[in-house]
Amino acid sequence: MKKFPIFLMLHNGDAMKELNETTPQTLQDLGFGGGIALWAIRACVAGRVNCCALVDGYERAFGAYGAQILSKLQMYTRFLGSHGNRRIGLGCSGCGAITHDEMSIIAVLAAGQSHALDSVHAHLSWLLASSPTEEQVQLVMDIGDGFAKHGIIIDSPEISISPARAPKKTTYWTGPAGNA
Repeated sequence: MKKFPIFLMLHNGDAMKELNETTPQTLQDLGFGGGIALWAIRACVAGRVNCCALVDGYERAFGAYGAQILSKLQMYTRFLGSHGNRRIGLGCSGCGAITHDEMSIIAVLAAGQSHALDSVHAHLSWLLASSPTEEQVQLVMDIGDGFAKHGIIIDSPEISISPARAPKKTTYWTGPAGNA
């Protein structure tokens, strides 16, 4: 089985400062729907999907369907990790800053909730670095529908596309080798 390319970015000191300068949004900016979804996704990656606070929070938000929705979010996280062709950066649980990849992860769920298939395909293609399967698209739609049935709206984060960067100039050393 393929290893999960999802990794946790530890935010401390300079890394946190850099993240805050490049990411204009925080966890609070995602709203309740995006925040509770990201809470579960971060917990899944950290291996804490059975955390009593998480399970209790989902039962309070979704009633008897809490475990079912949490299970679908775990499946979503697994397919991002096992079928993706690129690394996805996530913040640590409890960290207020969000990464660009986390914004894309929530944008997929928001598009799924509003049944915007073109956006679902576009965001999933970016996250997976490949074309999503119909099962993956359906899972995203199911998660969005589960949130909507309980009156929890997943707002799409504001995502801006940065211009392409010019390739870095490579300098080659042509002098003598060794300690001469």
